[in-house]
Order: sequence, then C-alpha cells, then structure tokens
Amino acid sequence: MNSLIMALKVDAVASSDESPFIPRGIGGQLTDLRSMLPKGQMLPARTWEARHRGILVLLWFHVVLVPIFATVRGFSVLHAVLEGSAVGIPAAIATAPRLGRRLRTVAASIGILSASGVLVHLSGGLIEMHFHFFVMVTVVALYQDWIPFLVAIGYVLVHHGLVGVIDPRSVFNHQAAIDKPWTWAGIHAFFIAGISVVCLVTWRLNESLLSSRTRAEKERAELYESEKVARGQAERAQQRLTLLAEASQRMISSLDSNKTLQDVAELTVPALADICLVDVIEEDSTIRRWAAVDGIDRNGAIAGSMRDEALDLSDSMNPIVEVLRTGVSRVMEEMPTPEIAHALVGVVASAGVVPTSAIIVPLEGHKGILGSISFFTVAESGRALEPEDLPLASELGRRAGTALENSRLYARERTVAETLQRSLLPVHLPEIPGLESGARYLPGGPGVEVGGDWYDVFLLPGGSVGIAMGDVMGRGIPAASLMGQLRNALRAFAYDNLPPAEILQKLHRLVQADESEYLATAVYATWDPDDGTLRMANAAHPPPLLVTGSGNRFVKEATSAPLGAIPHITFEETAFALIEGDTLILYTDGLVEDRNTALDAGLGHLMKAVESGPSNVDQLSGWIVSETLRDRVTDDDVAVLVIRPSQSTTRISLNVPADPRMLAPLRSTLRRWLTRNGIGPDATYGILLACGEACANAIEHGSKPYTGHFQLEALAEEGELRIAVKDEGTWRPNRPTEGGRGIGIMESFAKHLDLTKTPEGTTVTLSWSDEVFR
Repeated sequence: MNSLIMALKVDAVASSDESPFIPRGIGGQLTDLRSMLPKGQMLPARTWEARHRGILVLLWFHVVLVPIFATVRGFSVLHAVLEGSAVGIPAAIATAPRLGRRLRTVAASIGILSASGVLVHLSGGLIEMHFHFFVMVTVVALYQDWIPFLVAIGYVLVHHGLVGVIDPRSVFNHQAAIDKPWTWAGIHAFFIAGISVVCLVTWRLNESLLSSRTRAEKERAELYESEKVARGQAERAQQRLTLLAEASQRMISSLDSNKTLQDVAELTVPALADICLVDVIEEDSTIRRWAAVDGIDRNGAIAGSMRDEALDLSDSMNPIVEVLRTGVSRVMEEMPTPEIAHALVGVVASAGVVPTSAIIVPLEGHKGILGSISFFTVAESGRALEPEDLPLASELGRRAGTALENSRLYARERTVAETLQRSLLPVHLPEIPGLESGARYLPGGPGVEVGGDWYDVFLLPGGSVGIAMGDVMGRGIPAASLMGQLRNALRAFAYDNLPPAEILQKLHRLVQADESEYLATAVYATWDPDDGTLRMANAAHPPPLLVTGSGNRFVKEATSAPLGAIPHITFEETAFALIEGDTLILYTDGLVEDRNTALDAGLGHLMKAVESGPSNVDQLSGWIVSETLRDRVTDDDVAVLVIRPSQSTTRISLNVPADPRMLAPLRSTLRRWLTRNGIGPDATYGILLACGEACANAIEHGSKPYTGHFQLEALAEEGELRIAVKDEGTWRPNRPTEGGRGIGIMESFAKHLDLTKTPEGTTVTLSWSDEVFR
C-alpha cells in the first residue's frame, strides 16, 4: 500500500511538471515552445545508431532506384549515372564508420534530400510532394538535431531557386512558380520549415507525455524494486536473527559439547549453507569433527564419512588449517583450485559433488582458538556464499566458541566434583562375615552438576555394623565437600559406639556450626549380628524399604527434620529385627522422585523392582536402579544400598579380611550357624575357641594384616562337623621365647586337627563327631 501511494504521488508530480496542457502565461508558453524545439543535443549513441541504420537502408534503396527511374523516363545512361551519384556519394559518406556522427548525419540528410530532389526532377515536377515527405522524415523522425533541420531548409531554398531558374518545369508544375522560381523556392522553404516545426512540436509533446509517463513508471518500478530489495533484506535479516536465536537457544540449553556442536552444524544446513563442518581442537591436540550435509546426503553416508576424515594440521594449503593457526576468517566466493576443494571436503568432492563457495570462521574462546566452523555451498543448490554472509558466520562461530568453552569448564568442574565424590565413597563395601551388601551410585544426567549422595557400611568396635546413607541438598564441589565431611564425622562419632539418634544430633550441630547454605538428609543404623536387632534414626531421608518373609514395608518411624534445617531438633530412634532372609534397602531421592512423577508412584516402582529382582544382593542393587529408572534420565544423583544378613545352611564359605576386628563378627556368624545346625551351647564354646585360634594365626602369620584375606569353610552334616581355615602364608617354627599355645588349644577342643602346609599356603582343618550335636 505504501509503495502504491508513493507511485501515485510521483505520477501526479510528473504530470504537474511536464504536461503542456496546463494553462500558463505568454512568457511561460514561449518558454515551453522553445523547450520543445531541438537544442542541438545529440541523441544517445544506441538510438542514433538504430535510426541511422534505417536511413542508410533508405539511401541505398534510392541509389538503386534513381538510375532505374531515370532510364524508364527516357534519360541517357550518363544522365542516369550522374543523377544516381547525387544520392550515392552522400550515402557512401554516411556509411563510413570512421567518420564522426555529425558529418555522417549531414551526409545522410543531404542524401535523402538529394534523392527527393532527383526524383522530383526526373518526374518533371509530378511528384513534388515526395520531397516534402522525405524532409519531414529526415528532420523530425530521424535525428532531431539542428544540422539536418538547417540542411533541409537550405537545400530546398537553393535547389528550388537554382533549378527553377535553369529548368523550372523540372521542379514546378504550375505557371506562377515557373515565372517566379526564387519566390516560390522561398515559399517552399518556409512551408517546409513550418511543417518541420509543427512536426517537431508534435514530437516534443508526445515525447514529453511519453517521457513523463515513462519516468513515472520508471520511478514506480524503481520504488517497487527498492521496496522488493528492502523486503528481501528484511526477510533475510529476520531469517538470520531467527537462526542466531535458535542457535543460541540450543547452545545454552545443553552443556554437552558434542550435542551442542552437532546441533549447530545441523541447524545451519540448509539455512545458511549446504555443508557445515565443525573442527574442534581437543585438549590432547587432536582434531574432532562434526558434520552436516543437506539433501545431497539422503542416507547420511557423506556426513558420517566426513566426521571420520582426519584433518592434517601440517597441510599449509588447507584453508581450515590456516584459520586454525591464524584465527582470521576466510571467504572464498569460488574455489581457487580443485585441489583446495578436495582438501576441504574430500568425501564430497570424491562423490562428485562440487563445492562452489566457502566461509571458514574460527571458534574463539577467552584463551584462544578452540576450533573452526566451515560453511560450503555446492553447485546442485545453485546458491553461493558472499562476503555479506561473513558477519552471520562469525557471530555463529563466536557463540559456538563461547558455548564450547563453557561446556568444557563445566565438564572439568563436574569431573573434579565427581572424582571427589567417588573418592569419598567406598571403593568397595567391606566383607563382613554374616552380612551381604551391594551398592550402586549413578551421577545425574548430562547438564546436571554432581550432588552430595553418599553411603557407607563399616564394622564397629564390639562386632556391630554401622550402616549410613545421606544426601546433601546441593550441587557441585561444595556439596561433595560437605558430603565428605559428614561421612568422615559420622564414622568418627560411630566408633564411640554412640546410639544412632545421638550421632545424627552431632552431625546436625556440625552442619549448623559450618554455617553452610546447604542442608542434608541422612539415615544411620547399627546392626547387631548376635541378636539381629537394627536400630535406626532418620533425618528427613526417604524411608528405607524392609523386605521380610511376612511382607514388605517402608520404615517411616523415627523420621525428623533435615540436618541443619532448624536450630533445635530432637532425633528419635526406632528398632526392629533384621534377621537371616530379610533385606534392607536404602536409597536417595533421585531414585524415586521426578518432576513429572509423583513420589508415591516412584515408591511403587521401587517396590515392584524389589519384588521381581534377583536373589543376589549385588545384582539386586543394579536391578533396582535399572528397573526403577527405566528410560528416565534423572536430574539428580542416585545411590542404592542393599543389606541382607547371610542365610545359614549346612555349608558356609567365608572370605574374611585379615583384620583382627573381623574376629568378633566372625564369631557371631559362626555362633548363629552352629546353633541353626543343632550344636549345643557347651560344644559351641569350645568350637568357637578353637576356630578363633586358627583364624588369629591366619591373620598373624598367614596374611598381610589389613590387606590380605583368609578363607573359612564349615560343613555340618551326617553327624560330623568340619571347619577349615586356609591362609596364603607358611608358618615358621616357634622360637623358644614365643608362646606357641594356639595349636595346643586347638588340639584340646577339637577331636581331630589336621595341619597342611604347601607353597600356596597353610590349611588348618578342625573336625568333631556327632557328640557335639544336641
């Protein structure tokens, strides 16, 4: 609409300025009349050449026509040749290409007038009007210049006057003109001048109207074209802004550099180019490449092959290598050589696809060049990259470089935090006789900082087992650091054999004294292997799941506020039996909580996973994680700890760490096993004393303390009890000063003692007959 209004305004202005029909004063009319007459200005070269060629055709036609007409009229051959020369000589001059335009214009005008005069002469004045016709054509329709105009008037005056005196009847066909040839020559010249002026004025009027319309149409066309160009530029700018906005959104929505760079490559194709390559300098100085190709790569084979291409950094002729070294962008509106095209996109060139233009820009970070991003067009698309596309490509490279640098910084911090967290978690759970345990830890998904989930299982003085799990409500290194402090502090407090509620009270004070902005949840329990009692206190941690033969339930008793939440908290404690065959499952909230799923639904998934899980404790912990999460990518860390007292059978096999602290839980495990297999209390005392001596010798002599292991195997069936203790060392003979009473004690309480020494180790076998059974 705006363009239409502007065009109408231009048309109105042109009409008001150029139209000769608007009434004006006498002075203005004379000015208009003068402006309509020729000003001696020469026509444009192209217009003059076109009109002059038409005159030459007419001239040479008369060169042929005049002799023929003279012969038909009965003139001699010599006369006919002379008459034809009057036209032929000017025609030859007008045809000569090396002569100037004015001279050729005069020659053509004289030739036309001569042809007219000759024809009038040869006709005896019968075709006098033919002369007028050619004058008008010559002066008005052709050159529109003063030169032919004056030639026409002068030629008519001189020709009619002289020839009218010599042979009046060859020029005039009425008596008055024959009597006064010069008078009538002047009349004819005046008449020709008047006709020429009228024709010129008519031409100027038409020309004025046509020019005003043409100018208005031209201006409208120019306005339309300019508006079209402006609209195209606006649309292109909008497309570029949209591309930048979408690219920025993708860059900030993920901290995974691999996904970010591939998204950038695929986003710019085909919006900006037909092929996009992203080459990144890894921290080990190798080059990693991402690629995206437009419709020419229907099955993705070309893009996949381009990702596998190795960039040779020693190739100085490769423009990508040049940009990586200098950090200066490169624009190639056309490929310099086929070799360079092949070096840039070898796979594409080998497939017969010809790259036609390219723009290569660096990926810049705060500390230097991180890589490059290259854009290419191919001949099949029919488009080309230009210097005007460089600002957009450079901005994409700058933003991609910043995103890459941020993702690397995040990955580095995440690695540090995860390493710290894993270093504070148990490398492996301790092997405690009579207790099976398994655990799994899973960091949050991509783009999630490491949290503060932790768990621990450890042996307490006196033979009890400490079981702990916690979660610091925070992310990153600070959360992992606080997690390490809580884990170590809990162990230190637990070694004093304090009740679980009191230990949580001390941890609460520790968090408050630290003045940390983080809170923490925790659950701590102690398990007595002698009577199977588990005592537990809970600081706002998700309720543990207890699996028993009589049913499964979440232990929600004794739950208090988080550690560090409020100044004064009283933690409560609950106790329940955890006996052989029962299973206790502790977990963090990342396993059951999800922003799209209710907590009750997560707890239900956990319950179902446990009911369908394997019997092996370690396998069960992994099963719980996989079945509860399924395909869900959690935005929080996940920790799972499974505890189960070992079931007693007629045969047990224990791999016991060579740690004196293991003797107490080992005795408890053996006591329960002996009782379940019908061994009386009196016999149990002697059996435990003999086995204790064998195990103590295995720890002291047969293995490296705290790092080695020894094996205990026991069998009770068919009225016979046999216990074997095997270590990895060889016993040396006792010195006179050493006690050496262990073998004597074992012989006193066992019916049979067998001591076997081999290069691989020593085995002590103790056996009893049916008298020990009740």
